[in-house]
Amino acid sequence: MIDPGTLLLKYRGLDGRDRRLKIGLVVDRSRGPEWVQSLTNLLRNVTLFEIHLFIANGASLRTPARSSALAERLHAWSRRHADPFGEVDLDLGEPLPQAVKAVIRARELDLLCWIADEMPEGPCSDLARFGVITIRLGEASIEPLYWQEVIDRQLLSRATILWHSTTFEKARVLRTAELATKQGWFFTRNADDCLVAISRMIATVGLDLLADAPSWMARQLEIPEQNCHRPGQRRYPSNVASAGFLARQAWRSLSLRAEVRGRLPKWFVAIRRDSSRHYANTGKFSPEALEEVPLAPGSQMADPFLVTHANKTWLFFEDVPAGTTKGRLSCMEAGVEGVGFSEPTVALEENYHLSYPCVVSSAGEFFLIPESCKARTIQLFRATRFPFEWRMETTLMDDFSAVD
Repeated sequence: MIDPGTLLLKYRGLDGRDRRLKIGLVVDRSRGPEWVQSLTNLLRNVTLFEIHLFIANGASLRTPARSSALAERLHAWSRRHADPFGEVDLDLGEPLPQAVKAVIRARELDLLCWIADEMPEGPCSDLARFGVITIRLGEASIEPLYWQEVIDRQLLSRATILWHSTTFEKARVLRTAELATKQGWFFTRNADDCLVAISRMIATVGLDLLADAPSWMARQLEIPEQNCHRPGQRRYPSNVASAGFLARQAWRSLSLRAEVRGRLPKWFVAIRRDSSRHYANTGKFSPEALEEVPLAPGSQMADPFLVTHANKTWLFFEDVPAGTTKGRLSCMEAGVEGVGFSEPTVALEENYHLSYPCVVSSAGEFFLIPESCKARTIQLFRATRFPFEWRMETTLMDDFSAVD
């Protein structure tokens, strides 16, 4: 189940509202993917929402065209380890009405979320006060969803929510979540994080509407509208593509085993000075020209954070000394003439684990918010001698476990 707690932190001032947001949710049937059940439970657990469920009356496109016996076997094998689209009883309560437009209009909804495969045509502005949300999951033409990203070795997998203010044929892209593609034999795992992101984004839209609906509408109307193409029948990858996937995964497994033989896995940080090779410029990840940041033997480093000040660039990071598991925050200067990096200096250490050094500046001063989940706090530190010395300024939240 998805915890709504972190979503609600930003909207704590809404608790005293008398009126709840009426959200309609259109699903394919009373049995469906487990992620739909998680989405329904998430929305129901937000007391500011009033949920109305409907069953779509069209044929689902989830059943793929059979085109590859090998792909079907690989899919069945991967599903034994992770099956986010496997059907379960959604436990939706009483028998649900069909998603006929007249029935939906009668509920006087504020927002309609159409997550069923088959989407209707024509106007939708009269179905809900603030329009209709639909979703786009990965490469929609391939079964199962999010396998194509693994086959193509894409760095990121995407989940998008669309907003229809007038018709189902036109939409605006509200939000897109980009998650690291999970490579490996069990490719069905790649959908997990994307489906959680979809659920959280839908809930966030509802909370934004409760907070300030006029401002929300004004912001979304500034987004360019685009034609919304209806997805066709999904298909399995071909036998050739499936065999290529098998070959690449086998080679990847053998290469990784050979690379780590005799070595223990550890966290490290690498830097690339040639910005033309960055993912933002190329659209794909490449390990070329990455140089590992040096650290003492046996130590580990993670969560890099770069800060530029007084013509110097400082690298803050989580530092786990050799033989320990408790992190502390250290820093080193990057770009030092002749050696690349200065010797690391401990910037902040407590008697509990610290990580993810989020450093920000304000009015000429520097502040630091580390991850301090083990202390069940969110703390704010102020630099007394940047970047080496910090003092605790205040506790932003107490008795709360927040992770990076």
